[in-house]
Amino acid sequence: MRKYLLFILTVVLISCSVTRYNRQEVYDNEISRYGLIDGDTLVDIGCETGFHDNQIAFYYPHIYFVLEDIDTSNLAIIKRNIASTGFVNNMQAGCETIVGGVNNIPLASGRYKKILCRKTLHEFENPDQMINEFKRILIPGGEVIIAEINPKYPGQRFHDCVRPFLNRTQIMDLFVQQGFTLKSAYSFTSKKTDLQNGNIIVFAK
Repeated sequence: MRKYLLFILTVVLISCSVTRYNRQEVYDNEISRYGLIDGDTLVDIGCETGFHDNQIAFYYPHIYFVLEDIDTSNLAIIKRNIASTGFVNNMQAGCETIVGGVNNIPLASGRYKKILCRKTLHEFENPDQMINEFKRILIPGGEVIIAEINPKYPGQRFHDCVRPFLNRTQIMDLFVQQGFTLKSAYSFTSKKTDLQNGNIIVFAK
């Protein structure tokens, strides 16, 4: 009986994992809308453990990744994975890791063309200041890709989030107020991807 229950639990956990992240659906709903080109350098703000970046590199293996996160344990996992012979590393062009600040990005001004901020914007203590940091490190015409969960109701937050999700209008207002131009906006609903109800919004400096 115990073995049977353990088997059922294992099947459920695997099913939840598969449902949570479906590579092809994530590409169709998100990554394909980032406007990336092989050869780009992509700065990922709040990269966590680099899992999503590795999925991006599956489709764009020659992008160079600058992986920024405030949590040094996340960056340690990235380094450990890359050093492991058993890890499938799609980032053929390479990557570097950067420890971020609460309200600043320790990168050079006017150097980068593409920034990705995925499921992170709503967590900024001072979003205006961080958006100004995006502007500072971007070249003229550079782009910020915002991928955020679209809240089902005002004030919705994830179980480990300090602050509630931002809806499409709130995100647009923040960037337009800081002088960015809206380039594209796409919303989708899905039960399989880890954004579930998502907004993919691209702004140009």
